[in-house]
Amino acid sequence: GRILADGNSYEELDLNFLRRFFGVVPQEPYFFPGTIRENVAYGVPEPALEQIEEALRASTAAAVLEDLPEGLETRMGDDGALLSGGQRQRIAIARALLGCPRLLILDKDGTLIAFDLSQMRGIHNAVQHYPKLIFIRQIKFDDRDFPFQFRR
Repeated sequence: GRILADGNSYEELDLNFLRRFFGVVPQEPYFFPGTIRENVAYGVPEPALEQIEEALRASTAAAVLEDLPEGLETRMGDDGALLSGGQRQRIAIARALLGCPRLLILDKDGTLIAFDLSQMRGIHNAVQHYPKLIFIRQIKFDDRDFPFQFRR
């Protein structure tokens, strides 16, 4: 058999080009000791402020910024140590959404553990304009991992 992406064989695709379509939020995302703006923008060359703000709104991290005196220019500390776990998760999701991925992968159960149902609805509603966005996450049942996805 063959694996195809939009009708093209993976052997024929440029992997750097293909990676642009994936947004990944690891269970333990890495952050640089810079600002929130710098950490969200990482990997996207010269994003506009409006793009960063939209990604933050979509991830529900915009509410986080309202509580921080320096907003986007708040320093995160080494590996985001100056922020809570939930704040780091939202910023990691904003980073993944900044590139407008077609596929958003949320790694393992812990990725969204700090989100309640209303926040998950907020993320789902905020990403309505993203084309063909699919969320994928692993769930555990009887000590076995199963992939779980929901489509928009």
